[in-house]
Amino acid sequence: MWYFFPGFIAGAMAALFLFSPAPAVEICPEWWGGLKNLSAIEKSPGGTPKASFFVRAGDRDYFLLKGDGGVSVSGSVTDGLAAFSGNGLFYARYQKVGNDVEFFNAKGDRFWKIDSMEYPYLSFGGKVVLLMNGDQSGIRMVDYNGNLANIRISGRTCTAIAFSDAGDYSAVGFLDGSYYFLSPKGTMIHYGMTPKGTMVKGLAVNRDGSHGAVHYGNTETDRVRVVAIASDDYDEVDLAHAHPVKTSLHVNGGGYCTIIDTDRVLYISPSGSVKLNIPVPAKREGHSSISCSGALYAVSYTMRTGPSRLLLFRDDGVMLFTKDFPGESFLDASLREGLLFLRGSDSVFCYSLHGIQTP
Repeated sequence: MWYFFPGFIAGAMAALFLFSPAPAVEICPEWWGGLKNLSAIEKSPGGTPKASFFVRAGDRDYFLLKGDGGVSVSGSVTDGLAAFSGNGLFYARYQKVGNDVEFFNAKGDRFWKIDSMEYPYLSFGGKVVLLMNGDQSGIRMVDYNGNLANIRISGRTCTAIAFSDAGDYSAVGFLDGSYYFLSPKGTMIHYGMTPKGTMVKGLAVNRDGSHGAVHYGNTETDRVRVVAIASDDYDEVDLAHAHPVKTSLHVNGGGYCTIIDTDRVLYISPSGSVKLNIPVPAKREGHSSISCSGALYAVSYTMRTGPSRLLLFRDDGVMLFTKDFPGESFLDASLREGLLFLRGSDSVFCYSLHGIQTP
C-alpha cells in the first residue's frame, strides 16, 4: 500500500526509510492517512493489529487505530468538553463552567457522574482522574469507579501535571516549588520542594512509580532533579537554558532522565551526570514529545526555524535517523509493539521497526 501514498510523500519518505544507517536496523513505512479521513486508511499487512494508538481529531471526534491502520473504535463527544486517558480507552466529560463531571469508556458507556466544578485530568490507563479546582490551588483524586481517594494536595497555582506513559502513576507541581508523586491507589509516594521555592516547570514519573524527574527554575536558570522515589533521594543537573514554557521530560525505570533542552537533547543518569548530549536545531517554544521503548527513544518537536522534526536514537548514543515533516506544525511520537506512530497536525504516520529490540 506504500505506493498508493501521494507522490511527494512517497518520494520523500522512501528516500529516508530505505536508508539504514545502523547495521541490522530497518524502519519501514506501514501506513499513512489524513486526520480528516482516518477511516479511509488502507490497512497494512505488516502492521501489528494488537497495537493501539489514540488519535483525537478536532475538538469532538476521536479514534483508536490498530497497528495495521484499521479503526477499532471511533466516537464523538457532544455537549461539553472532554479529557481523555493516554490510551484513549476512557474520557471525562465536563463543562467550561459546569457543576458535574462524567466518566465514559471509548464506546460511550457512562461509568459515573459526580457533582464537581473541577477540571479533570486522566492518567494513561484511565484508572486515575485528577480533579483540579478553579483557582488551580488544590487537586483531588477519583478512581475509574467514581470513588474519591483519601488524599488532597494543594499549593500556590498548579504549574505541572504529569502521568506515567503506561499505567496510572501521577505527579503534580506548583508555582511555590512543591511537588507530589502519587500512586494509582491515591497515596502520596513522594513529596519535595525545590530550592527557595523555585517554580516547578515540568514533571515525569516512570511506569512503576520508582523514579521521577522534576524540571524547575526561574527566568534565568533551570535544573532537572532526578528522584529515586523508593529511597527518597535525588541528584540534580544544570540545564543550559531557562525555559519559559514546558519542554518534554521523560524518566525510565532505571532512573535515566531525558529532556529537550532547547538546542540539545540530554540523557541524564540517576546520579545526575549527563550521559548523552545530542545537539539539535533549536526547539520552538511549545509542543514536543519523548517516547521510550527499552533502549530506543523517539523525540519530536517543532524547530525554531523550520518544520517539525523526529529523532530516533538508542540510549548508547547511536542516532538511527532524523526526519523533518514540513507539512506538520507539531508532531507527537509514540513507540509501541515494535511500531513508531506519529501524530501530526494534519496527518498520522506509522512505521515498523526491525532489528531493534523493543518490548
